[in-house]
Amino acid sequence: MFNFISRLLFGAGKPAALPANVLVVDVREPAEFAGAHVTGAINIPLADIPAHTAQLLAEARPVVLYCQAGMRAEHARKMLLAAGLPQVINGKNMATVNRLLQQR
Repeated sequence: MFNFISRLLFGAGKPAALPANVLVVDVREPAEFAGAHVTGAINIPLADIPAHTAQLLAEARPVVLYCQAGMRAEHARKMLLAAGLPQVINGKNMATVNRLLQQR
C-alpha cells in the first residue's frame, strides 16, 4: 500500500540519471539549507518558487528539485511545469540527488 501511495504522490519512480547540465535547487527553508545541502545547489524555498520562475526559465536547462522527503520538491515541480519549464525532476532528498549526481 505504501508503494501505491508513494507512486500517487511522487510518480512512478526516481530518475535513473541526471542530465549533465542540470540545475540543482533546494526548496527547503534557508536554515535547513545552511545546515547541509548538495554541493552546487541553489536555495529557493518553496514559497519563493513563483517569484523565481522567470529566472529558472531563463536558465534554459533541466532543473532537479529536492527537499527533506520530496513533498515540497513535488509541489515545486508541479508549479514549475505549469509555468512552462520543460524538464523538472523531483530528486526527492539530498541523499538521492547526491547519488544521482555521482552516477553521471
